[in-house]
Amino acid sequence: MRNGKEVFSLDVETTVKARIEDAWDCLVEPKKSAEFFFGISFESDLKKGSPITWSGVWEGRPFVDKGLILAIEKLRLFSYSYHSSSSGLPEPPI
Repeated sequence: MRNGKEVFSLDVETTVKARIEDAWDCLVEPKKSAEFFFGISFESDLKKGSPITWSGVWEGRPFVDKGLILAIEKLRLFSYSYHSSSSGLPEPPI
């Protein structure tokens, strides 16, 4: 619990068989990201503390999901918070 509210945290780590530059581009280049993530687009200036927004259509329903860049180190680390608009939970303040 944090500030009297339940907090859910998930850390995901995966190994991808690809050149690190290609994997990085799939995360941070909008055109490549859309190819990799089922046409979903994102917007961000990719700076620590900046908002990041994902949008698209999933199972016939449009959505806009939001987060904040927590840490970013080119070719090494991309950490962000994430709130799904379809979760039914209130959007946390930014």
